[in-house]
This record gives sequence, C-alpha cells and structure tokens, in this order.
Amino acid sequence: MSIASQAADRTLLALISDEDTATGLLLAGIGHISTPHGAGAGAGAGAGAGAGGQGGSKAGGGGTGASQQQSTSLSQDSSSKGPSPDRNFFIVNSSTPVSDIEAAFNLFTQERQDIGILLITQTLAEKIRPLCDRYQQAFPAVLEIPSKDAPYGG
Repeated sequence: MSIASQAADRTLLALISDEDTATGLLLAGIGHISTPHGAGAGAGAGAGAGAGGQGGSKAGGGGTGASQQQSTSLSQDSSSKGPSPDRNFFIVNSSTPVSDIEAAFNLFTQERQDIGILLITQTLAEKIRPLCDRYQQAFPAVLEIPSKDAPYGG
C-alpha cells in the first residue's frame, strides 16, 4: 500500500496532553467527537468547563444540526477508565495512571485509522518512553510538543 493511499483517510489530529494544552488546541479547532450516528462533532470552547461539542464538520467548529443538542463534557470524568474511542483527545491529570496514557497512545496509533498526526506533550511521552521509542510507523506521525509547565528539552 502506498504512502499516499495510507494518508488519504487520515484527516484528524489526536492529542494526549494536560488540560491547559488541550484547552488551547481544542479552542484552535482540532477537537472531534464522534456521535453514535457516526457524525462528527467539533469540540466547543471551554474544554475544562464542560462545554458541549457543536457542529457536524470533521475539523470541528460551529456547524448546526442534531449534534448541537448533545451536551458532552470534554474533560475526563474521574469515573471514566482510560481514553474514549469516540474522541480524538485524551486529557491527563496528576492522578491519571500511566496505563491509561499507554492505552490512549495505542488507541490513536494502532486502532484509529482516521488519525494522521498524534500530538503528545513531552512530559507525558517521557512517562511512556519505551512505547514511544518502539513506535516506527509513518502514520500517524507522533510529535512531542512542550507544555506550559515544562520547558521543551530536545
């Protein structure tokens, strides 16, 4: 299978980060929440505030439609276990187990076929360094990004 054909369906960014980094990137429009009917719902503003997703476009944003009635909290609920397969982001806090970070990494790199780029904060990548180092696929590309609490170290 050629690189071009592999990339054709990979239209989304995925994110594994702390809440502040996720809020900024979700406000920029990378959020995507799949609804039960398969329609996309862009992540609305205020990721930590529990704002509902709106729209029907894959890239996120303010569309209209039935998904506008759905109110979905974007921050990880303390009762939830691991990453949600219907979201393209996973928000990590100080009490998130490393196994959940690993599960999110595996979900976005192995199971989801719509992810083209996985963004992960460098501090979280360090927690799962062996897993990151073993990953050698072209898609999705894995990029380590800085977080506001830790300077970027190359």
